[in-house]
Parts: sequence; structure tokens; C-alpha cells
Amino acid sequence: MSGVVKSKQQTTAIKFIEVARQLDIFTLRMAQKLPKRTAFYLNVHLTDLSNNIVRCVQIANSIYISTPQDFEQRRALLLEARGCCQALSSKVDLVVECAFKRDGNIDRACIAPGNIKLWVGLVREETALLKGVLQADKEAFKRLGLTQGLSPRAMAPSHVFPRRVHRARRIHNRVSRE
Repeated sequence: MSGVVKSKQQTTAIKFIEVARQLDIFTLRMAQKLPKRTAFYLNVHLTDLSNNIVRCVQIANSIYISTPQDFEQRRALLLEARGCCQALSSKVDLVVECAFKRDGNIDRACIAPGNIKLWVGLVREETALLKGVLQADKEAFKRLGLTQGLSPRAMAPSHVFPRRVHRARRIHNRVSRE
């Protein structure tokens, strides 16, 4: 335990790797508790998604950002990991539906409800940490001033880019009609 008050603690740079690893281990343990009849339908997908999260996070962490291409590669890996977190979240919902409900009645649970809450909490925490890492990388890249060679989509705020595309399409359509 650290001597820092919980509200004053800050996340470390590698917290997202640690949580990804915890999520992978926990997912494997929960997949082992599921009935054997779901092995090919759920268990394989659950473990593949959690393994992919750890793989992407570890590879992304090994990339040092010094060029726009490094930034793009790291960003792509972190976005893939975040997408896997979202897919894993939907698979956990499916596990809840399959493991707890049968014919509209709550079936005998093979996974304790407390474990489901912990599982969902780990997925949410990893997603939030990845979002923070992506934001921190973007700010660090801007601080370095290495914006040449970077795609406009990577540097534009997410709420601005669709408008730029829409405006470009309108201009293109006007020119093509004339």
C-alpha cells in the first residue's frame, strides 16, 4: 500500500498493461467455469479477445513515439485494444444471458454475480485507461511538434473531422456538377 491518499493518487504509465493482464487472467478463469457446451461458442472468443487486448497493449507500449509513423502505429494498436475491450464487454453480456437465464427464468449460475461485476469492472477500467493513454499520446505528440506526415484524422478532434469530410464532399459535389 502506498502512503498517498486514494483521491490524490495518479495512474502510472503502465497501469493499462497491468489491468489488461489482470483482465486476461480473470477472463480465462471465468471461461473455465462456463459449461463445456459453450466452449466453441463463447469460451474461445472470450479468451481470444482478452489475449488480443494484452498483445496489442504490450506491443503498443514497446513503441517509442519519435516519428508520425510511430504515433500512427501505436495509436492503431491502442484503438484495436479498445475495440477488443468493447467486443469483450458484449461477450460478457452474452455470458450473462446464457449462464443465468433459461426460458425466462434465472438458471443455476455457474459464475457468481460478484464475479460478473468484477469482470465488467475490469473491462470498463481497461477501456477508460486506454482512452486516457490515447489522449496523453495525442497531447505528447502535439508537444513534440511532429505534425508533418500525420493524417488529418489523427490530429483533428473527433467531433471536428466529420464536418470536414462533409464539407469536402459538398465542395466536391458542387465542382463535379459544374
